[in-house]
Amino acid sequence: MFPLKAFVAFLIYLLLVQFFRVRLAEREASPQPVDEDTEEDLLKPDDIGTEEIQPLERIVVRSGQKINMIQVSEIVYFRAEGGYVRIFTDSVKFLKEETMKYFQLHLPEKQFVRVHRSYLVNTVKILRIELYEKQNQLLTLSNGDKIKISASGYKRLREKLGL
Repeated sequence: MFPLKAFVAFLIYLLLVQFFRVRLAEREASPQPVDEDTEEDLLKPDDIGTEEIQPLERIVVRSGQKINMIQVSEIVYFRAEGGYVRIFTDSVKFLKEETMKYFQLHLPEKQFVRVHRSYLVNTVKILRIELYEKQNQLLTLSNGDKIKISASGYKRLREKLGL
């Protein structure tokens, strides 16, 4: 009786292994939503008519059972995380299912600048711009976070700040 139980258990084990291999292959084959904007794409206008887009005054974020209203003026920066964007304020951070491109189009142009492929920064919340390594810059923000700036992002930031 024991050899029969062992044989059945081994067959079940093989079926489970095969099942998980198939699931893993399906997951790897399905496209994941990723914010794949290149530096060149950031400078190109979208097909959307930007003249009719009203800048956001607040962002609504769901957090469990709570719905939070974040004023745009309280936001320090945005960080891309796949198909999501993490929103940082001075004290709290939130996760929103949206792209960086959306926020870049819908936030006030005078206040926010894309300094890196993954970062959109509120210029009012910048405390310091430091030289980092040879030709890289590092932003220090009001919440204490430090962000590396890309070369083209630094160029856009200088234009925005009039440096």
